[in-house]
Amino acid sequence: MDLLSVIPPEEIWVAIPKVIEIFFFVLIAIGVKNRGGRSYKDQYYLNRTFFFAFLSWVFYITCDLFIFLFAAVSFDPTVPITAVGYDLGHPSLLVANILRDFGLTGGLLNAIFLLIAAMQIRYGEKETKRKVTRNPISIIVIVAFLVIGGAFDMIKVQIGSNGNVSINPYYASVTIITLSTAVGVYFAAAFALRSSLYYNIKEAPPLLRRRLRLLSFGVLLMGVGEAYWILKGVLNLVPAFTVFITTNDLWLKIAGHCIWILSPVLIYLGLRELPVEFPEKAKSTPLNASSRNI
Repeated sequence: MDLLSVIPPEEIWVAIPKVIEIFFFVLIAIGVKNRGGRSYKDQYYLNRTFFFAFLSWVFYITCDLFIFLFAAVSFDPTVPITAVGYDLGHPSLLVANILRDFGLTGGLLNAIFLLIAAMQIRYGEKETKRKVTRNPISIIVIVAFLVIGGAFDMIKVQIGSNGNVSINPYYASVTIITLSTAVGVYFAAAFALRSSLYYNIKEAPPLLRRRLRLLSFGVLLMGVGEAYWILKGVLNLVPAFTVFITTNDLWLKIAGHCIWILSPVLIYLGLRELPVEFPEKAKSTPLNASSRNI
């Protein structure tokens, strides 16, 4: 059997922006992580949070890359079929769904880490630890969110009577709720960053304010990208939109990943070091304590 006959052609093209996305996130993760020093103890707490956020997204997109290229390799392209989830009769789909469980967990962790980073900037490190990272209730909620998100999200392989192969996420109601929650987390993080402009650094130099705007827009784009994929998946279930989405699937997928490519670039521009002197009033704010760690 020809391997290319069971790999959707659009996924080969979409692999290009995915690889670019991975490259950007890895590059920026390393650059952000090493601020303050290369050894772990010398690295700033806020920078490590952003590093883990970027790293978790790299894991998600890497899994995504393999899933949508190889989920159908154990199928016969001459036999029309629709298969969803952990299908023991099709090992490639089984492996794809297992990878999806781990990959989506990484994607959800990205939203959580970005929210934690935003809270560090808005409220300070100590308050963030008290409310989130060292709060047992918060940790239980986060773990439950990750488990539910990974368990109910699945991959669907469909082979038509004409031999066309399509590989798509299967959007069950629980999956839509979980991913929509992730969008809310991104928006909350962006709002926390944006609000810092008005509550923490009213009198800060323009360069610092611009950094924070770029940072908030970058985080917001992660949520916008997630919302884009949810909307695409839901509309694909509506017969009136199915033909349009199927016909333009390649360009719609490339557009979605372009949003996610732009996001880390804006975040990095917001995080990069600038020669900013903080006004005296800003020195007591949580943002200033965190911004020295950027």
